[in-house]
Amino acid sequence: MTTTRPPRPPAVRPRPAELVLPVAGLAVAAVLPFAYGGRLPDPVASHWGFGGVPDGNLPIPVDHLVLLAATLLVALGPLLAAARADRAAARVLVGLAHGGAALFALLRWWTLEANADAATWRDAGPLLAGDVLVALGVGVAAGLLGAWLARTRPEHPPATRTVAPVPVAPGDHVVWIGRQTAGPALVVPAVAVVVAAFLVAIVPGPAAVVVPALVVAAVALATFTRVAVDVSDRGLSVRLGPFGWPRIRVPLAEVTSVAVQHVEPMAHGGWGYRAMPGVRAVVVRRGEGLRVGRRGRADLVVTVDGAEDAAAVLTALIPPR
Repeated sequence: MTTTRPPRPPAVRPRPAELVLPVAGLAVAAVLPFAYGGRLPDPVASHWGFGGVPDGNLPIPVDHLVLLAATLLVALGPLLAAARADRAAARVLVGLAHGGAALFALLRWWTLEANADAATWRDAGPLLAGDVLVALGVGVAAGLLGAWLARTRPEHPPATRTVAPVPVAPGDHVVWIGRQTAGPALVVPAVAVVVAAFLVAIVPGPAAVVVPALVVAAVALATFTRVAVDVSDRGLSVRLGPFGWPRIRVPLAEVTSVAVQHVEPMAHGGWGYRAMPGVRAVVVRRGEGLRVGRRGRADLVVTVDGAEDAAAVLTALIPPR
């Protein structure tokens, strides 16, 4: 079967107004710690419990680098992803960049203020639930601003094409099975998180409190290192991870359209399971994927080798309407 790869959508540079808040948030994370000079204890309080009392610490350079890296990821990552996204997805991504930048900049300021002039990290001031709620509110407001600024982004309709159904004789049972293993974009981070969790676990100290979070992150990443797609007279089945769970099912009665789509991971917000306006995507690599319209629900996109053959079989199995 001859395939023709659709052209990639052109990249759109962010407008200057879309860069102001994310860059400002990044500048706060990078520069503000130096303004406190010798007013900070070393190590500094880096984590506060539910009662608002500090219960974890990090050396000043590590705390600085961790917050800077996190702010860089949340402030600029979505902007890069928005370059090839359509208007609706781009507005979500630009909104996430603004919201994340504002939230992390505010938390950076508050954590430094809590540590300022404390004798030790245990003497740092409290961070209460009300403070977190205020920070979240500021992040939501900044996110809405970002979505508004991106309202004039161009439309990039997905590059899709339909496929002729395979011939199926009455009484025949046709099944298509495909597998897809993720590339380095997912495998490398998954391995890195596992190694980080192991290293932190064997080193005694307060940093061990992050081990559960690292384990959860490793499991989440591992879930998207393998995708199994089955097409049969029962419909479409998508199984994730080494154990085939979680599973997404689309009965034939719910299928409204079938197409092959060229998938740009960043246009969907990255790799893994992505929820964007009008579409849910399971993305483990760049390239062709199967796009299925679902009755009353968002379209489902899955990257899998042989997507054209899967589309041809599924199209043949859809009951006539």
